[in-house]
Amino acid sequence: MKMKIFLAVFLFCGILLFSLSSMELISEYDLEDFDIFQPFKMIVIKNEIFIMDKGNYKIFKLSKGNKVVNFGKIGQGPKEYLTPISFYFDNHCIRVHDVGGQIVKFDLNGKWIESIKNEIIGNLDIKLRILNKDKYISQKMNFLKKGTLNISYYYKNKNLIITILNMNFSLLKPDVENNNALNSLYTKSFTIGHNHCFFIRNNTKFKIISFDMTKQEFQPWIEDKDYKLIKYSKIEKLKYQNEKRETLKKVPFPYRKVLKRLKLPEFKPPIMYLIADESDYLYVVTNKVNNNSENLARIYDSNAKYLKSIWIPKYEIIQVCCNKIYIIVEENDTYKLKIYKYN
Repeated sequence: MKMKIFLAVFLFCGILLFSLSSMELISEYDLEDFDIFQPFKMIVIKNEIFIMDKGNYKIFKLSKGNKVVNFGKIGQGPKEYLTPISFYFDNHCIRVHDVGGQIVKFDLNGKWIESIKNEIIGNLDIKLRILNKDKYISQKMNFLKKGTLNISYYYKNKNLIITILNMNFSLLKPDVENNNALNSLYTKSFTIGHNHCFFIRNNTKFKIISFDMTKQEFQPWIEDKDYKLIKYSKIEKLKYQNEKRETLKKVPFPYRKVLKRLKLPEFKPPIMYLIADESDYLYVVTNKVNNNSENLARIYDSNAKYLKSIWIPKYEIIQVCCNKIYIIVEENDTYKLKIYKYN
C-alpha cells in the first residue's frame, strides 16, 4: 500500500516537473546602445522589434541585434504627431495614435504613408486591430456624469457593434468594487490574438472568456476554480503606500482626495497579464512569484488546452512572438531587452 502511495506521489510530481518548462536567454541588448532611454511600448513582428521611446516619442526598429531605422516626430506638420497615446500594427503598417485624435501611418521601414483624423470625436477611441475596411476591434475611454470613467472594448462590423468588455469606475467615490475596476486598468485584462479576443470580466477569479471574431460570439475559455488567491504581504502593502505617497505629490489637486482613499484589496488578482500571439496561443501571467521574483505563466494552445508553465523574469514591458518571449527590464537605471525561448 505504501509503495502505491509513493508511486502515485512520484508520478504526480513528475507530471508537474514535466509541465514546468525552463526559459533560455538567447539574446540581451542594452537599449542605450540604440539611443533608447525611456521605452514606452514594444511590438514584435516576425522577430523584428519596434520600440517607442517616451523621451522623444520616436519609434526604433531593431532586427538581429541592430538598429535598422528610427522614425516618427513630435510636431504639427503633416507627417508629425502630438503626444502619442500608443502605437499598433495591422495591415502591414504601424499606426500611431496621438492625444488630438490623429492617426499617423508608417510602413514597416518607417516611411510615412498618411495622416488622418479619427472619425469619432468627443471621447478617446482607438482602433486596436483593423481586420478589414469595415471590421475592427476598438478601445474607447469616455468620461460620464458625476466623475465616472468608462472604458470599453468593442467589435464593429459595418453597422453591427458588440461590446466585449465594459468597465466603469468613479473618480469621486472610491469603494471596494471601484478598486477592483481600477486594478483592471493596471492588469492587462484584454488581449487580441489571430481569431480571438481574450479578456477577464472579474479580476478576482481565474476565469478567461473568448470573443471569436470569425463567429462573432462569446465562448467560455479557461477557468480554474481551485486557484488559490494570494494575499498582499506587509512589504507589498508598505511599498504601495510609499508609491502612493510619492504619486500624491505629483498629481493635480482634484485627484488627490481620490488617491488617498484608494486601498489595496486583501487579495491579489490571480491574473496579472494576458498575452495572445499570432497563433491564438494564450500566455497567462499569474500572481504566483518564486524566490527570484519571477512570475509563473501558464501557456494554452488555440483550443484552450493547457500546455506548460514557465517562470517569467520581472519585466517592464513584455511581448511574445514565434515561440519567443521578449521582455524589457530596468537594471541599474538602464533598460535592457532580453529575448528568451522555452523548451
